[in-house]
Amino acid sequence: MRSVRAGTTLVASLVVLLPVALFGCGKDSPLHAIGGTITGLTGSGLVLSTPGQPDIAVTPGQTEFTFANRVKYGTSYAVTVKTQPTAQTCSVARGAGIVLTTDVRIEVTCADGVWSPTGALALPRAFFAMAVLPSGKVLAAGGLVYPFSAFATAAVEIYDPSTGIWTAGHAMSEARHGACSALLPSGKVLVAGGARPTPDWTDLDTAEVYDPATDTWTATAQPMAVARFEPACVLLDSGKVLVAGGENNAPGGTTSAELYDPGTGLFTATGAMATGRADHTATKLADGRVLVAGGATDFDFEVATASAEIYDPGTGAGEWSSAGNLPSTLVAHTATLLSSGEVLVAGGCVTYNGASACGDLARDKQATLYDSDPSPGTWSATGALARGHADHAALLLDSGDVLLVGGGYFSQSQNLTERYDSSTGHWEPGPSTPVDHGSGVRAAKLQDGRWLIAGGALPGSPEQLYTGAAEILTE
Repeated sequence: MRSVRAGTTLVASLVVLLPVALFGCGKDSPLHAIGGTITGLTGSGLVLSTPGQPDIAVTPGQTEFTFANRVKYGTSYAVTVKTQPTAQTCSVARGAGIVLTTDVRIEVTCADGVWSPTGALALPRAFFAMAVLPSGKVLAAGGLVYPFSAFATAAVEIYDPSTGIWTAGHAMSEARHGACSALLPSGKVLVAGGARPTPDWTDLDTAEVYDPATDTWTATAQPMAVARFEPACVLLDSGKVLVAGGENNAPGGTTSAELYDPGTGLFTATGAMATGRADHTATKLADGRVLVAGGATDFDFEVATASAEIYDPGTGAGEWSSAGNLPSTLVAHTATLLSSGEVLVAGGCVTYNGASACGDLARDKQATLYDSDPSPGTWSATGALARGHADHAALLLDSGDVLLVGGGYFSQSQNLTERYDSSTGHWEPGPSTPVDHGSGVRAAKLQDGRWLIAGGALPGSPEQLYTGAAEILTE
């Protein structure tokens, strides 16, 4: 009987309240404002728009806005940026919906920098090699293409900043993705390792050199001593290239490191790391040594390391020493040398597999600073990220700040970027990219100071999707 009585009471309440609700939607219902807040606006020329309302011209420094006409319950709205301000990009959060029983409050966030679409890659791809050539053109080589984990490509495209167009270059001799690359002192480009997913996953020990003067690829005089997928390449002050780590088929990350000599085309062994790793970072410090941090230690990238090591090329055969530990294990992150000499390690995730949603967890939204002085260096936490980024790009801006772009395959950061203020240690919203680049996006700083980003992998069903979209950032 208790349940029947409760049900009867509920129905009666609905009968009583229904006329009141309907009355609230009628011609005598109160009117509501559509407005909100504006953060970070310093440029002039911002114009906001929504259907059925006069546009709003917003002045620099303005922090609030309200459209002229109040509207009734049930009115649709869709606030957009009609005109961007000078030297800034503004984005709208919660800008579309239906007016209910309260005023509408929308958030507009503005950040320095302007993205402009440019020519798209003819072949959408992710996790490819990218390098700026002496001519100022940009090389894009290899990468992962549709369908996921099935096809790598040997295809090459060259971007001309003066025309904004990609043109086909001579293909590599072997399809590969997850390779590392380095611009050699001669202006040629070394591309080493990577993997060929079909017919069976094979990590590669081969390397080849691109000559932009002749648009040709030449295999190195010998392959590397071990196969390497997601290794790290760093051009040393000597002109040689350090190739360190990488997945070596089973069981996983290798401790091996080799030096490539452009003069002979040969690889020679150098000191081995203490910990095997792949998908790690390698950053040349101001004194010529190399910091290696994090990375996956197993074949499936489900186990990562927190360890960091320093390579000293000036110690005879080249020696590694401990650089301490990151606050947690880390993979798919970035490391950027700041003007202070510190290294900013940002984004990534504690472990990289589908179940962990790499970059989506609170523990993944971390950033850490490494200071090499005094030796062996120290790690300290800096401002936490607002959202996750993994397998993203980190752009060192002329201001000394760092902009994180992409990396939202799991974290759903989509086209939102974050800017690290190196003077305060805090993260702020950056200018949103015109499209979502997901993970595996690549970036290159052009000779005129602008930044080019291109490609990336996005979630899709049943297979992940790839983009060939490219944009230019003007600071």
